[in-house]
Amino acid sequence: LPLYTCADCEAKLRLEEKETASSSTVTSQEFEEESDRMIIVPDTSSDDNNDECWCQSCTNDLDDLNSRQLWDDLSHIIKCVYRATDKEFSENQFSDDISKAKEYVKKLTDINSQSLFNKLESIVLEYVREIRNQVLERFHTCSKTSHDVQLFISFLLDEYNMFIQAANNVTTIVSYLVRIYSFVFQEK
Repeated sequence: LPLYTCADCEAKLRLEEKETASSSTVTSQEFEEESDRMIIVPDTSSDDNNDECWCQSCTNDLDDLNSRQLWDDLSHIIKCVYRATDKEFSENQFSDDISKAKEYVKKLTDINSQSLFNKLESIVLEYVREIRNQVLERFHTCSKTSHDVQLFISFLLDEYNMFIQAANNVTTIVSYLVRIYSFVFQEK
């Protein structure tokens, strides 16, 4: 057992120990001695939303949650950069999004640099699949007259041009990654 834990984790640990007690060779006296050494962190907050626990289990859960949120935010920024290519995308908005993306990449590199490129690649592949599905849906919904085929080909070329332009925008993030973080991967 950890030396200290929050009340919720302590209750979970006790429940798990009770479930495994029948298969364990630990006597109840040894369990009581170990429980006496455990420090229970009191719940001092009055608001449930402000509960903070610093036991290892809760800290790991919080880190995982923060990491997932950073990935969600980074994914959203990358998709916005791709989607905003066909709209009026101001330089200020673009630079703000790129700055946020660089900040998130720095944090994510500190957390787990090994999976950074793989996850970024999966974000882009997810977006490419999304675009592919939109194009296929558009293809299936149009009738097969020559005029509709011309419109579809025009749509496809427009999508391709926007995709290339957006890829050029995202290269700002990728070149930043290569320039700043490539040494991290070479050392490992």
